[in-house]
Amino acid sequence: MNMTTIREKSKIFLWICLIGFILSLVGVMGTANGGGFLGGASLTSMFSSNVNSDLYVGRVNDKNISRRAFSIELQNQRNSQNQFQISTSEQYYIGRAWEALIQNTITKNKIDELNLTTQDEELKSYLLNTPPKPLQDFLVQNNIFKTEDDNFDLTSYQNAINKNISWVPDSLINVFTNYEFRLKSNEIPRSKLQHLYSMLSTVSDNEVYEEYNQSNSKCNLDILSIDYKKIPDELIEINEQELENYYEKNLEEKFTIPETVVVDYILFKNITNDDDSLEVLLNEEIREKADDFAFNAREDMLGFESALEVDSLSITGTLELTEKFDNNSGLPISMGYNRSIIRFAFDNRVNTVSDKINTKEGHAVFKISDKKAASFKSYEDSKAEISKIISEELKKDYIFKLINEQNLSWSEIEKSLNPLPPTIASNPFLGETDKIKEFQTNNGLESDGKWGPASQKKYEEIELEKYNKTKLINVSKSEEGPINGSFRSIGKNYQLIGYLSVMKDGDLSNIIESNNKIYQIKLNSISGPNEMIDEEKFKSIRKRLLNSISNSIFNNWIEYCRKNADIVDVRHKSI
Repeated sequence: MNMTTIREKSKIFLWICLIGFILSLVGVMGTANGGGFLGGASLTSMFSSNVNSDLYVGRVNDKNISRRAFSIELQNQRNSQNQFQISTSEQYYIGRAWEALIQNTITKNKIDELNLTTQDEELKSYLLNTPPKPLQDFLVQNNIFKTEDDNFDLTSYQNAINKNISWVPDSLINVFTNYEFRLKSNEIPRSKLQHLYSMLSTVSDNEVYEEYNQSNSKCNLDILSIDYKKIPDELIEINEQELENYYEKNLEEKFTIPETVVVDYILFKNITNDDDSLEVLLNEEIREKADDFAFNAREDMLGFESALEVDSLSITGTLELTEKFDNNSGLPISMGYNRSIIRFAFDNRVNTVSDKINTKEGHAVFKISDKKAASFKSYEDSKAEISKIISEELKKDYIFKLINEQNLSWSEIEKSLNPLPPTIASNPFLGETDKIKEFQTNNGLESDGKWGPASQKKYEEIELEKYNKTKLINVSKSEEGPINGSFRSIGKNYQLIGYLSVMKDGDLSNIIESNNKIYQIKLNSISGPNEMIDEEKFKSIRKRLLNSISNSIFNNWIEYCRKNADIVDVRHKSI
C-alpha cells in the first residue's frame, strides 16, 4: 500500500472519529427532549450542580452555604425555642435553619442590589430612638436601665447614649458587639427592604366598601358536604393499565427506596434515681462501661462480637438508617436525633465500630453490619398504594358526574349513596333491668332500671349519632354568617367567599373542594349591612387591609424567589 492510499484512508478514518465525537457529545449532553446517555443531563449541569459536601451544605443560586454558616444558623434556631416548642425535634431546627439561610440569601442579594446597607449613624439613631423590645428586656434582666418597678428606663438609656456615657459591663461587651453586628448586617437592612415592598401596597375605596359589606352581610345557606373517600369501591373501576402507568410515571419520585445502612447497637441506658448524688455515681459507672466496651469492640482490639461475650452483653437492637432527614433517618424517636450516628454509618465501611455516642436514652455503640444500595419498590409491592391514590380520584370524579352531568338533586344523591336509616326500637332492652341500669349509668341518667322517655330519647340520640358517622352525604340547613365568615360545615373558604359575592337568592354554587370533601352551597337569602360605613370604620378597615397587603407582598416576593431559585441541598451528605 503506497503513501497516497494511506493518506486517503486516514482522512476517512479521521472523519469517522470526528462524527463519532460529535454524536457522543449529543448523546452525553442530551437533546431538547431530554435524551442522551446521561438521561438528559448536560456536562455543564453536572458540574454546576456539584457542591463539595465537605465544605458546604448546599447552594442558593450562585451562593455556596458553608457548613459554618449553617452551624451558626442552626444554633440560632435552637436558641429561638419558646415555651410552645419544648418538644421540638432536631429535624425541625435543621429544616428551619436551611429555610432561613435560603431566605437570607435571597434578601441579601436584593439588599446589595438596592444598596440598603446600614450606616453607623443609622444604627445609632435606630438604637437611640426605637430600641427593640428584646434589647429592652435583656437590659432589664441584667439590671441595666431598670426602673424601681422593673420596667425599662428609656430616658436614662437615651441620656447615656447622647452623652457617650460608658454603660456596657465588660462581661457583656461581646454580647452587645454581636448584637449590633446582627442588627447592622441583617435585621435593619431587611426591615428597610420590607418597608420598600410595603410601599407598593394600595387599597382602593371600593375594596374598603367591599370588605365592609362582606363583613356586615348576613347569609343563610344550605350546605351539601360529601366525604367522597367513603364511596364504596364497587362503584368505581380501576384497570391494570392505569396502575402500571401511574407506577412508571412516578417511579423515581414516589417509589424510590433510598440507600440504607444496617447497624447493630448496644445501648447503655441512663439511670434515674431519687437520690441525685447516687444517680450521678451510677451514670458515671454506666459511662465508663460504655467507654470500655467501645474500646474493646474495635476491630484492632477484641472485636464487636468478642467484646459482647466478654462483657456478657447482647445486641440491643438493629436499625436501618437513611441519610436524609425523613422519618428521623431511621433512628427511634426515644433515642432522639443525632447526626453523628448517621455520619458514622454512611462515612465508614461494613464492620466498623463507632466510638461511644450520646443519645437521649444513654450511651450507644454502633457496628455497621450491612449496606444496601438505593433501589425501587416493586410494582407488586406498590400496587395497593397506587390503587388507593387512583381510587380516591375516581371517587371524586364519580361525585362530579352525579352533580354536573346527571343533575341529581341533593335528596337523590343522599338516597343513592347514604346507608338506610336505622330502625330504632322503642324499648331495646325489653325489661332487662341490669342492662337498662348500665345504659343509664353510662349516659348520665338516673339509674333506676326503668325504661322511660328520658332513656328512650338518649338512646335515639346515640343511634342517630352512630348513623350520621356512616353517612357519606350530609345536608346542613340554614347555616348563617357574613359572606367572609366561617360556616359550621365548611369553615372559612375563600372560594365560597367569591361565589357568595355574586350569587343571588336561590342560586347553587359550583363544586368546592376542601378538607378532602366536596361541597355545594345553596344560597337561601342574603342581606347587606344595616347601616352605612362611617369615616372612622372606613379608616380602620383601610389600615387593616394595607397592613395585610404590605406583609403579603413581601412574603409573596420571597416565596416567588424561593420557588424560582436554583437550590442544591446536600445537607444530608454534609452534616
